[in-house]
Amino acid sequence: MNAKSTLLTGLLVLLAAQISPAAGLSDEALLAFVKERATKAERVTGKAAAMDPRTALLCAKPAPKPVSEDPHWNALIHVWTNEGATGPVWDPPATFPEGAMLVKEKLNQKQDGAELFTGMVKREKGYNPEGGDWEYFLVDGAAEKVTDRGLLKNCIDCHAKYKEQDFVTKEYTCRSLGNSAVHQMGGGSVILHACRATVTGEKLRYEPQPHKNTLGFWVNQADWAAWSLEIDKPGTFEVEITQGCGTGHGGSEVELTLEAAKDGKPQTIPFVVEDTGGFQNWKKRVIGRVTVEKGGSYTLSVKPKMKKGGAVMDLQRVKLAPVKG
Repeated sequence: MNAKSTLLTGLLVLLAAQISPAAGLSDEALLAFVKERATKAERVTGKAAAMDPRTALLCAKPAPKPVSEDPHWNALIHVWTNEGATGPVWDPPATFPEGAMLVKEKLNQKQDGAELFTGMVKREKGYNPEGGDWEYFLVDGAAEKVTDRGLLKNCIDCHAKYKEQDFVTKEYTCRSLGNSAVHQMGGGSVILHACRATVTGEKLRYEPQPHKNTLGFWVNQADWAAWSLEIDKPGTFEVEITQGCGTGHGGSEVELTLEAAKDGKPQTIPFVVEDTGGFQNWKKRVIGRVTVEKGGSYTLSVKPKMKKGGAVMDLQRVKLAPVKG
């Protein structure tokens, strides 16, 4: 092979690498994920979420009806994630790892099936530098065909306004960054991020800076935090906290309590805050279990009983994970 042929072959290989799907993410792999989402994915929307009307119109099959009559105007969706995307989608400033996948299932007007699917996959670094290296794709409602994929302009333009959230809306999980009720995910877990807490007291607050992103400034023992949540699938849950605590400030005694909104007997788990060597040096800890006997509205609160150091801790999230079996 002469030098000219070698150069041409190299250019073709380089071009193919730039436009081909990421390894393991062929059209067939994307379709398999969508088709088998009930077993392969986590549905992060406990209940169907309302889709932004303008986005709904962009994510729709062509229709001749005026906007006021268009059925896409009041669309509902479910959002599915793979393992790499489930954590970050509940965390406002978090970035997603390579391979993370999110699929938005747009429900038909009868709410008994999908009209179409839109999705995004985090590709290798450099794939789409201006757009967070996301690749977008569209799948028909029967999950039989990938109708489009790549750097889709409509998708890129829509997601550009979410640059601070790694180009993902997260509206369906971090809605209002406030105390609206958090719904149980399809798989049964509940993630209570600091951004969704209601804070009572003088100093404790949600600190949104990306390097913090936590309930912090917990310098008053009387301050406490609470979350409203909805449980649809009762059972026994393992309680995991993500906490940080500066050197020399560990040892505070805290109680986590889960209580039904009506006629509920409180379930309390006492724990001692661990020194992690820094308030943003996060450690995940399983601190106990709670049992929910019936579905409904609940409140989970975290209250210090004794503050040992300068601050109780930084608390980034609480997770309730169903105990299998």
